[in-house]
Amino acid sequence: SRQYLLERFSPVLKFHSRSAEDRDIKILVSISERVRTPVMFPAEVSAIFTNLLSNAIKFAGRGGTIAVSAEKIEDAVVIRMENSGAAVELKSASRWFEPFRSTTSEVDERLGRGMGLGLTVTRSLIDEYGGSIEFVEPSKGYATAIEVRIPSS
Repeated sequence: SRQYLLERFSPVLKFHSRSAEDRDIKILVSISERVRTPVMFPAEVSAIFTNLLSNAIKFAGRGGTIAVSAEKIEDAVVIRMENSGAAVELKSASRWFEPFRSTTSEVDERLGRGMGLGLTVTRSLIDEYGGSIEFVEPSKGYATAIEVRIPSS
């Protein structure tokens, strides 16, 4: 069924809120209650948000900020997640979608260590719906941004 993005994101945010609080990370959410996906499984949408948010928390930096937005633009649903902290070099960013590419060395009880499969799995889920995921130029005040586009029909 068509999933309301805010409805799918809220439990993911709640699940990761302790990790964000421990790092003093502020999460700004701008997702309208009306924005829906095309026909998708709820677990797939939750998995996409889980992978993106856990990565953003890991790399936002202590005292950092994460901005999450979603909107319908023309014929696609566009999800954007940005964070402060370490920047991803856009010229070589596609490598982070390759299996087993991870920069995480510390183990976090809630976020895990990172096997380098999160973005690979996320891209695979999005590919199934004819969508795309890529690192993009971040907004002012952010170091890294990732954008998901899923055709809305």
